[in-house]
Amino acid sequence: MQNIGRVSIVLFKSVSCAPCKVIERNLRTIISTSSMSNVSLTLIDTDEEPELSEKYNVRNVPAVLFNDKMVLTAQMAAELLSEELGAFSTSAAGMNGENQGNPFGTFDLPQGQSPFESETPPIDESNPISALNFDQGDSGGGIFANNAIFNQLFNSLIEASVESSEEELGRWQKYNMLTISQKTMTLETIQELTRPSLGDYVHIGVLQSIVTSILAINPASRQYLYDVGVNMGKYSNTQFRFLTANPRILEHTDSTSKFRDLLEGLQELYSANSYGLPLFLTSRSLVTRNEKKIASIQVYDSAYSARMAPIGQPVCYLIAGEIAGLIETTIGEENVSVVESKCWGLGDNLCQFDIEIGKKKDFSHEKTRPFLNKEEKARFQNSLNVISKNMYQSSLLRTVLRPNPGDYVHISVLQQALNGIKFSDPFFSSLLYYAGIHYGKHGKDFEIMERIMKKSNLESPLEFGVGCKALLGYLNDPSTILTRLYGQSFLEVEDEETIRIKIYESAISAGLNFEVEGQLLFEVDREKAVLCNFTAGFIQGRLERILEDDIRVKEVSCHSLGFSYCEFIIELD
Repeated sequence: MQNIGRVSIVLFKSVSCAPCKVIERNLRTIISTSSMSNVSLTLIDTDEEPELSEKYNVRNVPAVLFNDKMVLTAQMAAELLSEELGAFSTSAAGMNGENQGNPFGTFDLPQGQSPFESETPPIDESNPISALNFDQGDSGGGIFANNAIFNQLFNSLIEASVESSEEELGRWQKYNMLTISQKTMTLETIQELTRPSLGDYVHIGVLQSIVTSILAINPASRQYLYDVGVNMGKYSNTQFRFLTANPRILEHTDSTSKFRDLLEGLQELYSANSYGLPLFLTSRSLVTRNEKKIASIQVYDSAYSARMAPIGQPVCYLIAGEIAGLIETTIGEENVSVVESKCWGLGDNLCQFDIEIGKKKDFSHEKTRPFLNKEEKARFQNSLNVISKNMYQSSLLRTVLRPNPGDYVHISVLQQALNGIKFSDPFFSSLLYYAGIHYGKHGKDFEIMERIMKKSNLESPLEFGVGCKALLGYLNDPSTILTRLYGQSFLEVEDEETIRIKIYESAISAGLNFEVEGQLLFEVDREKAVLCNFTAGFIQGRLERILEDDIRVKEVSCHSLGFSYCEFIIELD
């Protein structure tokens, strides 16, 4: 982004440091997929520039600085890893010894070996991380999202970018939300088709897959999603529709009556036909408790979680945050806490949101560690499997997940969620990208790819061009089209190491045009105004699984830039 402070990243490395290579690739990926232009990466080889190592008191590598603040040292990395491996070892007993592994490659060690022991090569005892074997593990190594060290770096970047870009980013985020909101202001606007071939509804499994993948790669995403929801409640047209339908809320001077009418308004908002608009976010809701400044509202068939398998935590943080944002701006109360105490993600068959006025939502007790242990990862993987199975069984009309209002939600709900995330922080684009990688590698719909490959007598690892054609087959497969996430896709071979894929009618960005007469409506680098970060990451993850090689994916054209398609350049890395 322009006209904001810089974020400067410095990585101290050495030629013999295997962890440094993986950290460097992840930092480059985060930077290239972020929405921030004024971010730089400087690489310092400690062997060649010992004076700089001495200046910053760097004795071992890797070491990472953000804006001259040390956020990762070799000792910190070793301690994080040791804690993570210990959690995996502790949770393994209940997993029947099944090796879940780190889905993006990890500091893999031989069984029974501590992170500080190794036979060869010799260990530099002054550097505890030198013992780590950076076995890339899963296909297409070099990406280690859902890893304690990665999350330490990513979350530190979020803190640095917030300090650098809050004012400019807020303007961009509000504009984006208002742009999406214009399409759902009235029944007439919502009935104007944005996607003539597919229609303007997308399967709820798409929303669930994306949100679950975001939660799976970084425990801190819980707070990130909640904060995005708060902004949705403040700046989207939900606030306008809410107050238009409930003018008495603003007329009341009595706080008890105001709160009562507010709850009645929420009950109507979270229904299938939300104030007459068939968004189908939920089927219905019911206020079950109202005691002055404390209340509870139950929401049924949330598109974010309905019929998914439990993951041991709530899922609908966006709704919880949205409720808090609505209340904050409606009654002028800065401190509002909304906690989802019941959810499909917790094993319940409904979602319950407990509201408390005068108290701020506190996530500190939920940040026990920056990674998921083996058992938690297994639950997330199982949930993604169930979501994929439900989505494809439902789209083929073999089952119904939500008898009323049905299994599809308006694309504005998906767009509000994903683009609300993207524009909440410059580096949240990277969060979406890594979530896409996660789902691309671990989504159960990979079985469609396997069916396509088996039909053509293909086995992994595939050659680059062959793999891209297999991916195209997946995108155009009827089972994929029926989810209504994407329309028709086309492939263009540029050379042996570069291929372009065009995707039409993407539910993520269709109808969102930020450009008028060749000019963007807000000041930002053109290449950063693309919206389909999740799709780009998905393409990378899915291809790396079948190619067993590293690739790069970049979206170069998007509906948001006035194109009738979204175009992705795929290259071998």
